[in-house]
Amino acid sequence: LQMACGDGDSSGTPAASTPLVFTTGQAASLVIGQTSMTANTSNVSSTTMNVPGRVAVSSGGAVSVSERNNSRVIVFNAVPTANGATADSVIGHAAFTDPSTGTSSTTLSNPNDVANYGGQVFIADWGNHRVTINNSTATNAVAAVAIGQTTRRSRPPQPWWRPALGVLLRHWPLMFAAMAGLGLLLAFGQV
Repeated sequence: LQMACGDGDSSGTPAASTPLVFTTGQAASLVIGQTSMTANTSNVSSTTMNVPGRVAVSSGGAVSVSERNNSRVIVFNAVPTANGATADSVIGHAAFTDPSTGTSSTTLSNPNDVANYGGQVFIADWGNHRVTINNSTATNAVAAVAIGQTTRRSRPPQPWWRPALGVLLRHWPLMFAAMAGLGLLLAFGQV
């Protein structure tokens, strides 16, 4: 699981003047996706996760988590403050209990990364060889754009597009997408 910090700019990068202080062996404050620090259940619900990948924190404090094995991104409208917190919405499914994959504009297939910028959610949709851009974090939200495909519903992928490993928005208005197996990083936007 990757760590994200929300005290900086909209990419989740901490402000340079805000040092992060951690110590070796420091205990976690809480656990998200399990009911306790000792629980270890992989499941599909609004309170559990199955192979969480990346975390993004929006400038408004919403926390988005990509989940590869449940083919979804779950969203907490605020940083959780207790173990086993309930997610507020799910992107990629109509319900929290559906782990299936899909190729439509409302489904995902093994999302590998997530980033937030200006109210939008960018998802590296590994299994569908695309990066989706959602203008909403509502459950079952329709992707507004699917980069790497000719339509928001198409598959197989464009011949030059491979599974999306990650998406980075730190240098907006550029979006970078890392491609598996090609040894390249694609840049989209104004250079």
